[in-house]
Amino acid sequence: MTFARGTPVAAAYSDGRAVSFCCAVSATESLWDISVDTVPEYRNRGFAARCVPVMARHMLPLLPVWAAEESNTPSMRLAAKLGFVPVDALDVFHRHS
Repeated sequence: MTFARGTPVAAAYSDGRAVSFCCAVSATESLWDISVDTVPEYRNRGFAARCVPVMARHMLPLLPVWAAEESNTPSMRLAAKLGFVPVDALDVFHRHS
């Protein structure tokens, strides 16, 4: 994952190695959009679930929002685990090669 200079990032570590990251990919006057990623071999071990709350505290008073395609089951499951609930739907279009 690449971050713009000055972008705050929360990270979770395993044996001294940063393995999961959370940052705000965009923000408005009241909301920020969560971006979270974990090194593949460390997924499903709770690292991302530790990063998001740290970043959320850092971003206060802005409120976090989570966007994920319904087909992204791991993201949907993590969002639910962290207390996010669906409030709207959005059509996502992909360009075919």
